[in-house]
Amino acid sequence: MRTTVSSSLRLEPSKMWNALTEISDSEFTLEEVDILKKNKNIFKDNIPRKEVEQFFANLPEDIIFDILVKVPASDLHENVRLVCKAWKGMISTSNFIAQNALQVKPKLLIQSVTFMRPLYVKVKAMEVDEERLDYKLSDFELPQSVRVRSSCNGLLLVSDMRKMRVLQVMNLVTKCCLTLPLPPPFCIHKGCGAALGFDPCTKKYKVVHICTLLFRFEIFTINGSDNAWKRVCGPWKHPFEWPFNLDFRLNDPVLVNERFVHWYVNSDEYIISIDLSNERVIKTHLPDCGKGIDRHRYTLLELDGYLSLVHNASNTQIDVWILEDFHSQIWLKKHSILAESIKYTISNDSSSCSKQENAFPNLSKLVPLASTRKGEILIFKHKSSGTDFRFYLYETKNREMKKFKMTIRGQLFFIPHASSCSHWRTSYGP
Repeated sequence: MRTTVSSSLRLEPSKMWNALTEISDSEFTLEEVDILKKNKNIFKDNIPRKEVEQFFANLPEDIIFDILVKVPASDLHENVRLVCKAWKGMISTSNFIAQNALQVKPKLLIQSVTFMRPLYVKVKAMEVDEERLDYKLSDFELPQSVRVRSSCNGLLLVSDMRKMRVLQVMNLVTKCCLTLPLPPPFCIHKGCGAALGFDPCTKKYKVVHICTLLFRFEIFTINGSDNAWKRVCGPWKHPFEWPFNLDFRLNDPVLVNERFVHWYVNSDEYIISIDLSNERVIKTHLPDCGKGIDRHRYTLLELDGYLSLVHNASNTQIDVWILEDFHSQIWLKKHSILAESIKYTISNDSSSCSKQENAFPNLSKLVPLASTRKGEILIFKHKSSGTDFRFYLYETKNREMKKFKMTIRGQLFFIPHASSCSHWRTSYGP
């Protein structure tokens, strides 16, 4: 593959080398490894452009693929796609986009929503350092009125606090945005849950939402045969079966493997689930733990590709269940977090907190937010967190828990997200 570098491109060779060093020698032939080692200096900064051009022009296509797939999505879109038509074509394929997404470490979007006028949303991105059991926080650029409802394959489903009936799908990397048709008149997306998912059978993205007031389910297929919301039947035969409560409001659901959508619905017996491939809404019964599960003492979470139910069993015990088989509704207890076995520490930023705030927490007061490192690290928040947001990182293998403090205002919402170059017109996956 002949590569001619665009004169308008500002190459950053050091980033290319960082990507290259992550590739195992075993992925190349001995001859290719020798080429790479001899030309290591090409990837240092301030190397003449002609040398960089010549190096990439002589590289086999599969090596270029393995280098570029390690480059962050934002750099791919802003720089790499401008190099030449061949590179643009390579990084636009569904296989490349899927492989590149596997390199991305997900972040947790922390949204602080202030409902008093003027309405505004402030978003931060949390990246967990699993080795040190620590975290980094960075700004996540979104308009102040936009709230993220769901994330799927790098695409975001958002709503505008000023235009409550409007839902949009966007990719912040590629700057693409799609406004969905307005929902039925009775729904303003204020008291409902909504999610963006992906149907691996049709290779299409779908948006699903459920209205709290009527427990009405609707699905919109992006690039479908029509441009309208489709109503789907719920799992109840009669309205009196709805788990309705005047104080209850649906949260946005949990998305698992981009395909399965799960809602907490104020029930001690079941949750609601949708398979986006067949668009069937079913009851998924809660795990059998002997004495039942109180509706106020469990939280749904995605955990390493499974739906997880985190049950605050007592003041000293948290049980973590996973739905091992969706269709057969088989649950497996993955972890039991016992207070007596936890190694507890506090971070430096907690030193200004009171002795009571830094004390070992009552486990019944912890609410799970997300998981990282294939489910080995859980992130919890404390129910009583105020302006000083208290949260905890728990490492399941070594049973270590570390407490942190973050100053943040407003009602908080949490969405796991990983950037990519995905587009709703691109079939995702190989």
